[in-house]
Amino acid sequence: HLWKKTLPNGQPTRLTNAAAFEFEASYSSSGKNIVDIEWDDEGGSSLMLADSRGQKPKTITSSTGVIRQPALSPDGKTLVFVIDEPNKYMGGYRSKSGLYVVSSSGGTPRLIGARAIAPMYSADGKRIYFSREEGGNTTLSSVNLDGYEPRDHALATGADRYELRLSPDGRWLTFKEHQQYYLMPYVETGNVFDVS
Repeated sequence: HLWKKTLPNGQPTRLTNAAAFEFEASYSSSGKNIVDIEWDDEGGSSLMLADSRGQKPKTITSSTGVIRQPALSPDGKTLVFVIDEPNKYMGGYRSKSGLYVVSSSGGTPRLIGARAIAPMYSADGKRIYFSREEGGNTTLSSVNLDGYEPRDHALATGADRYELRLSPDGRWLTFKEHQQYYLMPYVETGNVFDVS
């Protein structure tokens, strides 16, 4: 479940009163909303949106598949999320895996690409950034809001250098290498740069 704590010495309390399991929460860039995934073994997953206090929760969309890694657009009007590949442990065999966007008011999600890792909107809300792992390398890429105009931005070479994450303002890039996290400045140059 999701919990909150006032720093430095507050007592942890539940953020919501949901009965389902809750995972992978993230705040909007304004800090006014929180989005998370609820999971039920019989029904599957639901993409939830609430205010920052966990109040007024609403279901944006549901799937028999495993919804993962939701993120709100800077204007709060849309969400991006991933549906994982079906597997024998979690199920999801009737759902199509991939990268999706949906209105924050609900509706039918649109598939805009193949499954990705840690999708997020650019600071101006015009592109969606994400990572993909292939052949022991991790690439930070982006597409426009319809899934077109793909661009590669950064490449982490080797199986021990991964978890590329861009900061919300697009100025910093983090990555993990040999169990250590690193932070480096990020500048759009139009070329793919090596992360090290």
